[in-house]
Amino acid sequence: MSTLVTSDYEVSARQNELIQMLPKAELHVHLEGSIRRKTVKDLVEQHVTNQNLAQRINILALPGIHNQIEFERVYEQTEFKNLKDFMGRLDVNVAVLRRPEDFTRVVRELVYDASVQNIRYMEVTFSAGLHINDKTKQISSFKQLMNALDEGVMQANNEIVHESSDKHQVEVRFIIDHDRNFLNYEGPDQRQRSYNEYQQILEWCREERDNKHQESSIVGVGLGGEEAEDNMLSAFSSIVAQAKKYNIPFIPHAGEIKLAGNSEDTISIVRDYQIKRIGHGVYMTEVIDDLLNEQIVLEICPSSNLLTNSSPSIEEHPLRILWDAGVLITINTDDPGIFQKNLVDEYKLAMKRFQLTIGDLARASLTALRASFLQEDKRRAMEASFLEEFEKLGIQITDEIIPLNRRLLIPIAK
Repeated sequence: MSTLVTSDYEVSARQNELIQMLPKAELHVHLEGSIRRKTVKDLVEQHVTNQNLAQRINILALPGIHNQIEFERVYEQTEFKNLKDFMGRLDVNVAVLRRPEDFTRVVRELVYDASVQNIRYMEVTFSAGLHINDKTKQISSFKQLMNALDEGVMQANNEIVHESSDKHQVEVRFIIDHDRNFLNYEGPDQRQRSYNEYQQILEWCREERDNKHQESSIVGVGLGGEEAEDNMLSAFSSIVAQAKKYNIPFIPHAGEIKLAGNSEDTISIVRDYQIKRIGHGVYMTEVIDDLLNEQIVLEICPSSNLLTNSSPSIEEHPLRILWDAGVLITINTDDPGIFQKNLVDEYKLAMKRFQLTIGDLARASLTALRASFLQEDKRRAMEASFLEEFEKLGIQITDEIIPLNRRLLIPIAK
């Protein structure tokens, strides 16, 4: 295993150009964390009309915000003391999403912004339970919410096609997330309340899949939030088992922070239930052999780890250690609207500070596509187009870069 390389590397104009032109796939981006800054303000203004900003803030009761000065500070914040601090900022974005048209707008903008970066495929995570179970929102059902999200994708792709023949439409699928922090659930038995809400998510997914079959845009369920001793992955083993029974892919956040015993706990459940992807996973270095043996794909989000202080410095970030060990890695943004870092920025960071080559970045993009839950026929067609474009750009993707014995053998969601 080589040592971590994080010295600055000068990225040439041509390399910047290649990063922009590289066809990309992204697996880890949260809808609530992707809202454009301007859109946050626009939604605050739309929800309360004929009032100044201070009055709007007071009426909306945005979490953790009591006046205009606090709103402006939170609105512009990109660095956080820890994940808990970040979650407070994310709560503001959750609060401004209240109507179906709000969700349509933020999805439309996210997908359009993806097309500008030459992202061809993305899986977007969102927390359905936070919106459907909130009485301040005008979301009456899961079906209504999904229709709003799907409408946003359609509007964006229509706009992309009409704007330029050079731009590519973006294939989008959704993953429904759940907050693992039991303290965030009301009632005498917070743990059971959490499990009950997750069971409802699974039922929503199954119903959506059964009603729409291959046309459903939902491809899996996730588990997010701040990791702690009482909410490691094994605490949700019954939920993981139920998801497997329903044939719904389960993609947990794990190893986002350093937590004693977490890697071993996670890998045990991953192995038992044949989970093939882990959100983040940067602090899974203690079980690298298991990651390799199980062909686990990590959804690395470098800027997120740094800006939430999960990784205290770029020198201590484990990306290069995992990469050099041969772990299957993808590069992602996590919450681009809050961190103000898009996927092109993340690729440039990976080249500049972790010295990944353009071929390495192409490999990470292709790994993301191969690890995706896109329907198999569409995935294979998109992979062929990626390889063709890599060749045109002079980027070599060979079996030496992605060895045949480590090609992903991941069941595609039906």
